[in-house]
Amino acid sequence: MYGLEYDFVAAKTSGFKMRLKYLREIAVALSEINIKEVIEKRALLDNLLDDKYIQSLTLADYEDIRKQLRKLCIYIDNNSTITHKITDFEDEVEKVNVVELVTTHSTDQDSHFEPYKNRIERYVREHKDEGVLYKIHHNMELNEDDIILLEEIAYTKLGTKKEYTKTYQDKDLGLLIRSITGLDMQSAKEVFSEFLDGSLNTQQTQFILMIVEYIVKNGLMESAAVLIEENPFKQQNIGNIFKDRIDVIQQIRSKIESIKNNALVN
Repeated sequence: MYGLEYDFVAAKTSGFKMRLKYLREIAVALSEINIKEVIEKRALLDNLLDDKYIQSLTLADYEDIRKQLRKLCIYIDNNSTITHKITDFEDEVEKVNVVELVTTHSTDQDSHFEPYKNRIERYVREHKDEGVLYKIHHNMELNEDDIILLEEIAYTKLGTKKEYTKTYQDKDLGLLIRSITGLDMQSAKEVFSEFLDGSLNTQQTQFILMIVEYIVKNGLMESAAVLIEENPFKQQNIGNIFKDRIDVIQQIRSKIESIKNNALVN
């Protein structure tokens, strides 16, 4: 860790990048450990994988990180696959005199060190109101060009098809994106607008709004079976609520399916 601090001050880019990679390996290894002391530092560990956070750090910040991590590294399994471990944490830096330090350490080459799942989720959240991600977030039907662009983002820009499969197995790419973005509230209400015009009774309208809230939060509903098998819907009993409007139940199922289908890539 002292080596990283030295390279930071001396602006030794190649050495800094190498030691930053070691530091991030440790952050990833610690992130997989479910021990109270480590969990309490999860925010720091996540930040260490964020390039923007790294570029904002000062020498004093790195020294503070060193002190925080030295107490956690004892929990890393000796069989861990990290290529280097930070050791000799007990030595203290007695005094650091820094008036102003401006650095331009680039971390572009290390961006793919960030776990693939983190890369995907971070990118989607940061760009959900742009291009094809906007269309998914707003329940717009995808065309062939959209699908090509989406696959380029997931399989080239952010990683590889192999990484995607290893992380998400056979999960449809579009459905994954929608589960991260959720569904825009206004777009969800538009789908169910014919049921929110006052034509249903209060209990029925509240049930429709529960569906809207669920889909906004989760992006979609895997199937209408959720309305029967999962709470809070199970507690309400859709059959009883719509016993005088059986036609509405079928329409609800159709709309749930259409929202899911609009996000499908395969």
